[in-house]
Amino acid sequence: MARAPGLDVRPLGIGQFSMLVRGRSSLSDNREPLVVIDGMPFTQNGAEVLAGMAPRDFKRVEVLRDASVTGVYGSRAANGVVVVTTRHGDY
Repeated sequence: MARAPGLDVRPLGIGQFSMLVRGRSSLSDNREPLVVIDGMPFTQNGAEVLAGMAPRDFKRVEVLRDASVTGVYGSRAANGVVVVTTRHGDY
């Protein structure tokens, strides 16, 4: 099992999970971080997209949670951003 500093991943059962970037508050009811895979943002179902990927497809995962991230991604990044780079770049 891999770990990323500042990211809590909690299983919900049946292959689903939720993600929470520690130390961040929410501007809306959704507390999930913004997931960006190969430059494409997933605001609502990012955790589901990640759950459908094979572990061998991941090249790099970064957890961004500072104020400068909101300058790049706007209010969508209020709960943090999980930036994923895949080996093939086709997600």
